[in-house]
Amino acid sequence: MAVREIGLPSMLEGLPEQIQRVLVDAIPEIVWSARADGADDFFNRRLCEYTGLRSEDLAGEGWQDIIHPEDREACRKRWSQSLASGELFEIEYRLRRHDGAYRWHLGRGVALREGGRIVRWFGTCTDIEEQKQSERMLGDARQQLASEVGSRTEALRASESRLRAIIDNEPECVKLLDAGGHLLEMNSAGLRMIEADGLEQVLGHSVLGIVAPEYRDAFRALTERVCGGERATLEFEIVGLKGTRRWLQTHATPFRDETRSDILLLGITRDVTERKHVEQALAESELRFRTFMDNSPALAWIKDGQLRYTWVNQKHEQTRGMRGSEIVGRDDFEVRTPEAARRIRAQDEETRVARRPLQFTNTVKRPDGVENTYLVIRFPLADATGAPGVAGIAFDVTESHLLEQAVRQLMTRLVHAQEAERRKLAVDLHDLIGQKLTALGINLDIVRQRMPQAGATALAPRLHQMSTLLEETIGAIREVMSDLRPQVLDEHGLSAALVQYAADFETRTGLRVQVKRADKRVPLPHDVAIALFRIAQEALTNAAKHSGASRVVVSVAKSRERVELRVEDDGRGGLDRRKLHRGAGNGNGDGGWGLPMMRERAEAVGGRLKVEHADPGTRIVVEVPLGHGDQRHPG
Repeated sequence: MAVREIGLPSMLEGLPEQIQRVLVDAIPEIVWSARADGADDFFNRRLCEYTGLRSEDLAGEGWQDIIHPEDREACRKRWSQSLASGELFEIEYRLRRHDGAYRWHLGRGVALREGGRIVRWFGTCTDIEEQKQSERMLGDARQQLASEVGSRTEALRASESRLRAIIDNEPECVKLLDAGGHLLEMNSAGLRMIEADGLEQVLGHSVLGIVAPEYRDAFRALTERVCGGERATLEFEIVGLKGTRRWLQTHATPFRDETRSDILLLGITRDVTERKHVEQALAESELRFRTFMDNSPALAWIKDGQLRYTWVNQKHEQTRGMRGSEIVGRDDFEVRTPEAARRIRAQDEETRVARRPLQFTNTVKRPDGVENTYLVIRFPLADATGAPGVAGIAFDVTESHLLEQAVRQLMTRLVHAQEAERRKLAVDLHDLIGQKLTALGINLDIVRQRMPQAGATALAPRLHQMSTLLEETIGAIREVMSDLRPQVLDEHGLSAALVQYAADFETRTGLRVQVKRADKRVPLPHDVAIALFRIAQEALTNAAKHSGASRVVVSVAKSRERVELRVEDDGRGGLDRRKLHRGAGNGNGDGGWGLPMMRERAEAVGGRLKVEHADPGTRIVVEVPLGHGDQRHPG
């Protein structure tokens, strides 16, 4: 009777294969077929579901492993007989379930003939465990009745002894009640549950007396249903004879004693107090969690693997202006505008791919037109099925965001004021000191030319020294003027200004500086260009003073959406990493004030600055968006 899923029964030929498979798999029994020689041919999905095994595990002789060892030889012998004779194959045997338990099945197989010749076998395996149990119970009852032939009293005594031996070794409560709920039998485990000292203390009494009042009607209804021929299950609470409260779960079935005319209730009851306490603790924990989250100033939510809301707190409801019942069970496309839903879905998917918490800053426009800014933290959270869902919390940071914008505006004004002061100082140096030094040089040449030959010869070294010092002073003034306000930055843009500054810097310091230019076709706002130029100046100064680098690469990349400045050196790392994270400084020329100033300049134009460490070297990256930031929404 080996089976393997390699085809569909020919009994369904003529129907599409998909329909055949659906029909066969829908049968709540194990269905199989075999060729005329008995070779395995087909089984439906039910066999794999029942055994928990794969098709390849059941192929060949694998089917023998799921038949109870005591039933295998009889099964093989009966199958061989049917193959030889063509007669109906029918046998009862036990099959191992996926949890290791064996259940009785009725196996049937019938031969399909064409022209008197067997061409195929079809069969089923039907679970008859309940029937076998009933038969065993009926068999026990027949044995008990048979034992009553000699003497009714002796038979009843013998029956009571056998029943007592069985139920007293059962760790769960076994009881027998009449239709009125009066106790006829109970084992030792049950007596311990109800805190009785012995059976005589409760025999003949109604068990309703120990059932907690709030569950008595339900227990009475259970008794009536079972004594009416039904099976039923109930969880209820009892108060033991000594006052202990316990939670019990009873499975009751009708039982007919041939010595009586009425139907009795046979119940198996287990103590589920510990489980109920755990459930109550979980419910209390969930209540505490909900109370805590409902009083939190943050919005909070949980979504399942389909990104549908399964829970939101009160703050979320209040902010959205929707009740939880209007949100739970739906996704963002059902409760938000399409644009907002797309943005939130993108953030959720990004979080699931990252498999870690992610932070977003989102802006939401309220119905009254006011925009609120939220700091949103999304994190992966598996749902009840284990599918990857997403949960999150959002904090209203509108006030701090507005404060940050105000600080940024103030920084922008301060930078503009600083640049204006630099421009004025450069102009003053040119108009006052520069022109006067130039005039001094001209007058020095006139003095040298008009001085008598004898005096000129004697004073020539001193005049030459004065002329050289004057030229060096004029050169230093020009360098200061260039640092204060590089003319090439205004006339030719950031890349050209960086190239010129790098050449002058390399001449002064001996540090090799390479500049990679950006696309000239993408213009930069003037304040962005100035900010990036000043940051590059400070970065080069830090590299020269503190890094011990031999080479620095400055690169600018531009697009219509953003501009990026990179300054990379090959030194040992000129900025203390602790200060990089603190953003602190001491003003002693050790790079402490340089980084905060660079970061403030970047943030003043809406950008951000990152410091990355390599081995060796340090990389400073500044990114400044050139377009408008998109509007986002908390989840």
